[in-house]
Amino acid sequence: MDSREHKYVHTVSIEKILSPFAERVSELIVIVADSKQLGTGLPDLSTQGSAVKHAGDHFHTVALQAMNDGDEELKESMTDACKDLDAALSTFSEAVRSIHDDPKSESSSSQLLEGVRALLYATTDILSAWDGYDIRKIIVQATELLETLSIISQSNMEDWTPQNVRTILNCIEGSMTQAGALHALVSERVPEMRNTNHRKRLKTANDSLIVRSRCLMTGMRLFLETTSSPEAWEAFLHMITEVEALVQEIIEVVMLTDFEDDTYANEPGAIAAGIQDINKQLGSDAVDIDHDALQTQVEDLCELADTVVSRHREGQLLDEQDEDPMTASIDTSEKADAILEDIKKNMETIKSNEETAEGRQELKENIDRLKTHIETATADEMTAAHIASEQSKDVLINVIEESNEPEKFDGAADNFAEQALRLVTAAENVQNISEDTEQVVKMREKSNHLLMSSEQMVRAARISWYNPSEVAQEHLQAAKVEYEKDSEEVHKAAVTMLETQKVIDVDLEAIKGLARTASSSAERGYPAAARGACRKMMKRITHILYVATLEKENTTETAVHQLVEKTSAEVAKRNNEMTKSLRELAADPKDQPKVKSFVEKVNAVVATIERFREGKTPMVQGEQSEGVDDTKTKAAEQDIQDKQEEKDEEDPPGVTAEIKPSVASLFAVTKSIPDNQKKAVNAAFKLHRQASGWLDENNPIVSTAQKMSEVTARMVKDSAKGAAGMGDIVRHAREIAKGGDVVVKHARQLAMNCTDKRLRENLLGICERIPTIGVQLKILTSVQASSLSRAKTPEDIQTDAMLVVNVQNLMDAVTKALNASHAAALKQNRTPTDNGEPAPARLSWRRKSMARKKKTAA
Repeated sequence: MDSREHKYVHTVSIEKILSPFAERVSELIVIVADSKQLGTGLPDLSTQGSAVKHAGDHFHTVALQAMNDGDEELKESMTDACKDLDAALSTFSEAVRSIHDDPKSESSSSQLLEGVRALLYATTDILSAWDGYDIRKIIVQATELLETLSIISQSNMEDWTPQNVRTILNCIEGSMTQAGALHALVSERVPEMRNTNHRKRLKTANDSLIVRSRCLMTGMRLFLETTSSPEAWEAFLHMITEVEALVQEIIEVVMLTDFEDDTYANEPGAIAAGIQDINKQLGSDAVDIDHDALQTQVEDLCELADTVVSRHREGQLLDEQDEDPMTASIDTSEKADAILEDIKKNMETIKSNEETAEGRQELKENIDRLKTHIETATADEMTAAHIASEQSKDVLINVIEESNEPEKFDGAADNFAEQALRLVTAAENVQNISEDTEQVVKMREKSNHLLMSSEQMVRAARISWYNPSEVAQEHLQAAKVEYEKDSEEVHKAAVTMLETQKVIDVDLEAIKGLARTASSSAERGYPAAARGACRKMMKRITHILYVATLEKENTTETAVHQLVEKTSAEVAKRNNEMTKSLRELAADPKDQPKVKSFVEKVNAVVATIERFREGKTPMVQGEQSEGVDDTKTKAAEQDIQDKQEEKDEEDPPGVTAEIKPSVASLFAVTKSIPDNQKKAVNAAFKLHRQASGWLDENNPIVSTAQKMSEVTARMVKDSAKGAAGMGDIVRHAREIAKGGDVVVKHARQLAMNCTDKRLRENLLGICERIPTIGVQLKILTSVQASSLSRAKTPEDIQTDAMLVVNVQNLMDAVTKALNASHAAALKQNRTPTDNGEPAPARLSWRRKSMARKKKTAA
């Protein structure tokens, strides 16, 4: 058997087929285990045996049919799998007959278990063989496309005879046909993927493939119609590179045949990871601290932080080159220097062996200060880079359309390239500070796409400038649209990773600084400087409204929609008033009433944004101020208060005060449990501790999560009993899988009624994982249980290892579902449905720490 036999569940079809089969097998194992425990003979298993044999025969028939449609590799692997299936069915049927003749025969029951185990392996081999054939079809088609693209890209630009042109055009048409065929195969594969990340990656690459491949013909037309310019050829080769990258991405994802294979999301950003490592050191006992490692970790973190702050300052200097020199955003360098100096002093104390608990706490607080500061600098630079890149793009397009000066065009093109690279660098900073591993890799991909599309736009601009034609203009427009799409994707991802409130706060701080500059410039009689500050201030305000619009698109709450719309209208009104006042001031800078009026108008603009930040609609003449409906925010506000109060009284790590002693004993690891299985027990304990922080009354998600963790701990410990624990293991697995179904049922209800689309998507993605891992758990425990009555083989050891990983994954998924459900519960739609039905009943989410506090107060 090859290594693929152990990758049980990774597609929808495999799950649908194996799940009922594994259920029948697990029933047989329980029957055998119960008979051994009670000392009674096995009952007549003819009915169950007939059902299992019927399923096995069906597998055999399907396998034989598949062999006629597949390639040589499929025929070879399917032939071996069918032989194994025949042998397993023979062993199983003989065992059923022997049990019928002698119910107490030990050899017959062992033979039955051996047959069951062999059946699971054989059926998995058949499904894996067929799945492998589907994957190979995609890879073969992708490889053919890559070979065609390679022929095109290796063509000699200087040897373009009519015959060569026809050959290349035929190759391009062929590549488009091949891309269409590949797109069709991948489109069938996408809905089969059970891993959400894999499915999203594959769909994104497949959708982009069909779009980019169609651009190849346009690129060649552009090259031929621009007198074979080197710029056009370079742009065409760039298109081929993009298509090749997408094909490679498709190949990589379809080969991820294990549900848990995930190179897509594996590590947090560098700064986030550094802070995590430092906090682990500082959270351990003093005797456990590796001072040399801590010194290195702190130095690495400080170096990364210094890079972020330096990039931020460089961006500010870049902004100041084209307008009046003033601070266009938040100044972070001086504060960062002070924090880094404090951290340096903390480390000198540690190196001198004068470390105390207070010193460690002080270092931790300084690290937290540095983290907050880096986040602020990153958010500010991301905003400034986005504004500057959009402006440079517009300038470049205007120069192409209106100017005939080569120097002016080259300057605009270089500036656009520089600002686009700045935006990519800002996105890298966002990656570095994020703890969300999935978002980190997504942002990395989006940044790479942005870099490529910016380079493509520069090439398209140069072609359009030096070789103007209708095709060149079409190419420039297409490149512009692609760049705008990638830029928006990067910016949206950055706002999500930085959190909307953080971005708005940073913008508001910059707006206040610019407002002070505008006011003071006007008071000193410098209307030009005031105009420059107002321009920058309105760019920041426009950015806030853009971010608010993203948030509006993410929610179904009417109050949020109204807040954004009213604020946008009010900002436009206040800006017009401020602009008019500035023009009047420019005509007479020394007129104090005009100065005073201008300052008032500036302050009115700032006040509008401040009220928006507080969740209140702007003050409109003749109206009363109103805000987002208090009834919809009370739950969120109360939860914030609960979290803060709980943090103040949080138990130290490792304390299990909230867990009953009788339950805590379940998670106590003993010498009888193998080291690798201790990881599974620890994963179950982590889930139980997380769930135990909530009251389980009127909350089936919390109560079920607690029960699942307890049953998981029992299952792992029962596996150490050998054959005596065989039936219990299978029962526990089935109970855990059912518990997962309960969690998913209630979590999905919360998700579907959640007004926040990002929270909804996240929770639904987690819900997809749990049933699949549950099916795999039942299969793995059945295989493990069937092998407990004999000496372990290498295959059994591998199954045991996979079971531990599976348990860890399931406990982790349920923990994420618990946290995501709580987040979704704070954003529930409380209004009746369109058909008049009441909103779903609200689950109770109350912290135990708060309940203790209120009980004490009473």
